[in-house]
Amino acid sequence: MSPTEENFSDSENVEGNPDSTLLEDGQLAEIAPSKSHRNKIIAVLAGLALVVVIAGAWAFTQLSGGGKQPEEFLPYDTVAFAKVDLNPSAAQKIDFIRFISQFHHSFKNFNSGDPVGSIVKSLNVKGTTNWDQIKPWIGNRFAVAGVDGPDGVAPVGILAVSNQSEMAYYFAKHATGIKYIYKSGYVLIADSQGVLDILAAAPKHLSENQTFTADVKALGISPVVLAWADVKQLAKSGTAALDSLTQDAGISSLNGAIDKLQGRLVFGVHFTPKSVSAVFLTRDSGLSANTFTSKRTDLSNLPLDTLAGISIAGLGESIAKALVDNGQSSTLSDFGLSVAELKQILSGPLTIVVLPGATSKETPLLAVKLSPTQPAQAIKIVRNLIDGNFLLSGLASQIKLVGNDIYIGTDAKALAAVIKSVNDSKQHLSDSGSFKSVIPSPGFFQGFLNIKDILTYINSTGSFNDLGDLTNFSFLGLSTSADSSTPGGTKTLLSLSLK
Repeated sequence: MSPTEENFSDSENVEGNPDSTLLEDGQLAEIAPSKSHRNKIIAVLAGLALVVVIAGAWAFTQLSGGGKQPEEFLPYDTVAFAKVDLNPSAAQKIDFIRFISQFHHSFKNFNSGDPVGSIVKSLNVKGTTNWDQIKPWIGNRFAVAGVDGPDGVAPVGILAVSNQSEMAYYFAKHATGIKYIYKSGYVLIADSQGVLDILAAAPKHLSENQTFTADVKALGISPVVLAWADVKQLAKSGTAALDSLTQDAGISSLNGAIDKLQGRLVFGVHFTPKSVSAVFLTRDSGLSANTFTSKRTDLSNLPLDTLAGISIAGLGESIAKALVDNGQSSTLSDFGLSVAELKQILSGPLTIVVLPGATSKETPLLAVKLSPTQPAQAIKIVRNLIDGNFLLSGLASQIKLVGNDIYIGTDAKALAAVIKSVNDSKQHLSDSGSFKSVIPSPGFFQGFLNIKDILTYINSTGSFNDLGDLTNFSFLGLSTSADSSTPGGTKTLLSLSLK
């Protein structure tokens, strides 16, 4: 810690001057007070975030990827944190640039001398924050956080600064009433002097928190966008406000459910030249290991020409456990169904499949496929369920048992076509390298979208004259699997690939 930082952490530097803030290490700047600091800070942070988040091409300006990170300025016990790092590792930055450069329609007349301004103008972004006023001082890292302050969790904004004098001029002119300190190339913004004091006095920081660093490492990627939250602490801080809202709405208190929440949430976004991936983790949620399974769904067995599909394994057990644990088993009786019958119907994967029609202009085929462990008994339950429910009977009038699978649809001809395609297909999604690139491993929930072929169908119908950069996209994959290393932990991967 530098001598000036040590001086600032001493409360004597701000005593008797509550409306003062640090302009630079050891120097105070007068800022006019505001009647609504918290609303003001939220508005300013939102405006700054809008500009910074869309400023991806700012990565053109540097390739070092080094320097201090926002988490190095936050207290060790920070409750929630999110950042956009537009100066990541050199390899990730190059991949990001290559990815962005393929969107020629969206970013016309790109100016490498002012990459962010080019994007702002191309997207015609409108807001309260003017990029031309921010450009002289804004850096390439932005973060927001929830810090445990004197009055509960308080919002904090952290912005990298490239020019301190320009930054001070901007805040003096456009953000009067906002309290901030400048520290080692960053401006830290809060809604009260008390929160600024906490930031300055913190003996240890979030970057030293082993739980936080382990959670980020578990993502397995170098993230351009990162978010992390301590669920229990975050929920605890919001319990009173949420309870007040639910009571005003005539809903019973949620305190009991909130008290059971625990663990952390982690989110990261990563680029390659031909894809963007988002990873979402739940860590130490405290749920039973049996709540989630890693059973393989039926998605990979669908025909190679599948347009879209969703498949879920272990759904019956999960729903039944949730209903029993929350004392809601009787809810199923309204549908003429018992918990045991629900578990029997959904004892195997539930799959929704969308296949192309017979011709390029024909409406795609849609069906639901169930693969229960006891299909003969399960189909009787399904028929009774649909026959006894007016809404379901209108949506699913066709039910067929083929081998060990139950197929449900609305049109006999379309359902027959789906059954034939699924059972006669010689090639499956599992044979496709493109499918594996967006869904690389098994999970208990998986979804797939063949964007390329869906756009071909849209083009054939003449619904849109110009699809622009949408034609660059190829496949979308979503997969959630269990993480055996942490109780009730899960990993969700969302991947979007380009042609």
